[in-house]
Amino acid sequence: MGDCLVGIAGTPEGARLATLLALVSAIAHAAFGALQKGRHDPWLTRGSIDGWLVVISAPVALFLVPWPTGQVAWLLAGSLVIHFGYKVTMALSYERAAYTVVYPVVRGTGPRSQFWQPASFFTNISRWCNGWAYPVCPVASCCWLT
Repeated sequence: MGDCLVGIAGTPEGARLATLLALVSAIAHAAFGALQKGRHDPWLTRGSIDGWLVVISAPVALFLVPWPTGQVAWLLAGSLVIHFGYKVTMALSYERAAYTVVYPVVRGTGPRSQFWQPASFFTNISRWCNGWAYPVCPVASCCWLT
């Protein structure tokens, strides 16, 4: 599969596939957000979504992908903590405001906050914690909104 993707890189077929994947990702994000903000408890809904994600992905992660080593394991652990914080702050946002307010603000401020938050605190963004500013900033923007 990797060879197939490398083979279509820079071609019109590759551009079509990238566009399709971006659209599917946008639809999935909107659908999961709508499910979480729906008529059911947002905490139970988020837990159900994440629980089934673990059930569906576990066989792939455990049997098809090699185990992480050394520094990669620490990076994955840090990513897990940041992602958990992001999910909690999103649930808090959905609890406090309407979906039509939270979703566009969070999704629209992500790219801006990923640049401006570290830039406002540090003069050299690229050297701050070896790039850890970039995964931390979406969580910080959610906290800022809540």
